[in-house]
Amino acid sequence: MKKKQDKWPEDRIERVGLRIKRIRGDRNWTQAKLAMEAGLDPGTVQKIECGYHEAREEKYDAIANALNVNKTAFFDPNPHDALSVLYTLFEIDAHMPITIENNGNQRSNRFNLSFSDAKLNGYLEEWAARKCYFDTGEKTGQDKAEYNLWKWNFPDSETKEADKKKSQLQQRINKLKKQIEILQVQLWNM
Repeated sequence: MKKKQDKWPEDRIERVGLRIKRIRGDRNWTQAKLAMEAGLDPGTVQKIECGYHEAREEKYDAIANALNVNKTAFFDPNPHDALSVLYTLFEIDAHMPITIENNGNQRSNRFNLSFSDAKLNGYLEEWAARKCYFDTGEKTGQDKAEYNLWKWNFPDSETKEADKKKSQLQQRINKLKKQIEILQVQLWNM
């Protein structure tokens, strides 16, 4: 039996609010915390989440920035380009889970999707890899939150992950350079 909060609203503005609430919930944030991080009045956040009124674009931008997600994750899918089609599939998966079976190194889908858009096929390949990993074995709430964060930030999440790895490598290089300098000084003093 579905909980009351799982009922999907008929009104588009309510659906936007529910998606924002879902993302905020994955962060374990209160409405007050989201309001503070977004620079908004707590009552405004409450009204947006409850679907009482449609916010101006800058408020959605502030909420998306505070939650560190792509604003596209808030709105009803509009499959007019490759990224929008992927968000449509994310939305379908949230309500009618899509199963992707993993057979060793090959992914075997119960159904085949093929598109003439190479970018969309690339998006689907990346999503399938993430979803296969997430769907296998026991995952924690943190794993689910990270998976959702990846979805809500896609494709920026790929860039952010690469930037994070690059930053970590640069920090390691800087540490090694300092160690080399210390060794050179020690060698010089011998």
